[in-house]
Amino acid sequence: MDMADDNRVGVANKFDKCPGTVLNDSTKVDGAGCPIKWVVPLIQQKVIAKEVGIRKTLGASV
Repeated sequence: MDMADDNRVGVANKFDKCPGTVLNDSTKVDGAGCPIKWVVPLIQQKVIAKEVGIRKTLGASV
């Protein structure tokens, strides 16, 4: 049985449904050799920064 994997994604050509997939650090494949589409959660943060009432004068120690 021919188990060659021409695109080197870990799925034999015979079972590879996405033979054009190129494997790299950011691409992961499923059992059919197709890229897995990752859903990246959108993180929204509200940051409130307040100025602290410390003043520093040049030449003066605090």
